[in-house]
Parts: sequence; structure tokens; C-alpha cells
Amino acid sequence: MDNLVDEGNGAEGPRISVTADKGSQSAAGAGGRLTAAAMATMLLLCFIWGGNLVAIKISNRGFDPLFAATLRSVGAAVLLGGWALITRHSLRISRTAFTYAVVIGLFFGLEFLFLFWGTKFTLASRGTILVYTSPFWVALGGHFILRERLSVPKVAGLLLAHGHYSIDIIGGLLLAYFVATVWRHGRLFSPITRVTGP
Repeated sequence: MDNLVDEGNGAEGPRISVTADKGSQSAAGAGGRLTAAAMATMLLLCFIWGGNLVAIKISNRGFDPLFAATLRSVGAAVLLGGWALITRHSLRISRTAFTYAVVIGLFFGLEFLFLFWGTKFTLASRGTILVYTSPFWVALGGHFILRERLSVPKVAGLLLAHGHYSIDIIGGLLLAYFVATVWRHGRLFSPITRVTGP
């Protein structure tokens, strides 16, 4: 697990570094190569993330989205507290890190509140596609807020890595239009067949 270290205030404001512990470093072999255990863990993580919106869709059938999102966060806090208690791992952090944690936690809570709420009005598969367009929004936010300027190679990398989401959405819209067009012509043709007959 990564550890947060408060390095104090620098010329550009408070600095917090992240250092990986021995458990995280052991997941990679010599030269930073992924081991079989690391790859299996990543596959399991992808499987869990893949079922995230499906589980949300199911929970929305019996629970209010706000209640379900709150229950998820409370359950995660209980699990984290239990893990810290069992492993005797201190959760104490500096005041600076605590401020960052509160702000990030608020954004994270709002994210899942809107995720639970939004999934109520669409399919889980469609929601997954929309959620994973987030790299584009992060890049735009970094460009305008953090001054991490987008360059041609960066944009090309985003399109190559995540452009298929746009293809999925546009392709789905085109197919829906095609279905509507075929259905419309079928409806126009049906009166002719009823009048003329075979």
C-alpha cells in the first residue's frame, strides 16, 4: 500500500509525496516486470470494476440511489477501519493531507451519488461507456485548470486509447437511426400490401 508523506510547504504550496511500501514493490519483478500474481490481481480488479454498474443497477431496484451510495461508502469505511485495526496500521495523517483527503472524499462521494442516480435512468452497459470517457474530461480539466497543456501527441494518445468509446456511441446512434428508418419504410409499405394484395 502507498504511504502519504507530508513534505511541508514549498514555493508552490504544500507538497505530499507518495511512497510505495514493500508489499506494493513485491508485486513487480526485477526491472519492473509484472509477475503472474500482479497480473491475476489486475484481472480480478478489472472483473470487479466491470461488475460495478451491474451491481448498482440491481441495487437500484430495491433501494433509493442516495441510500445505496451512502451504504456503499459506510461499508467501505467499516472495512478500512477493520483492516487498520487488525493490521495495527495507523490512519493518522497530517493536517495538510487531511484537508486534501476531505476534498477528494467529497468529490468521490458526489461521483458515486450521481453514478447511482444516473444508472437509474439508463442501461448499465451504456453507463459504463459514459463513465469511462473520464480520461477526456481529466485531460481537459488539466489543460484549463492545472495548465497541463494538451499537445498533439497527448491528444493522439487519448484518441488511440479511448477513441473507441466515441465509436461505440456514434455507432449506436447510427444503428438506432438505421433501425428507425427501416421500421418507417416497413410501416409505409404495409398499407400498399394490404391494398394490392398478393
